[in-house]
Amino acid sequence: MPLCGSRDAPKFDGRTPAHLPRFFQDIEILREAAQISEEAQIKAVIRYADLDAVEVWLTLTATSGRNWDAFVAAVKDLTIARSQCTVKIIWESTADGF
Repeated sequence: MPLCGSRDAPKFDGRTPAHLPRFFQDIEILREAAQISEEAQIKAVIRYADLDAVEVWLTLTATSGRNWDAFVAAVKDLTIARSQCTVKIIWESTADGF
């Protein structure tokens, strides 16, 4: 696995949720090449992702587990929920202005 911050390391800046699936795919490719456990794969994701995103991900119980698919599903659910909340806030703030 490449070192965090290296040119070859996968990156997720946390600002564009649409980039999350590709980030997870990159981690899966690296996992296969490095032949590491799912638990180590989750730890790698935590190292490579943006610190603000990681801070939220660490609140998920799946982060401390050993099931990669459960972790990915939990992060995706959280990301969708946060996106919907953001849209709702924007909608409500613009509706108040009319």
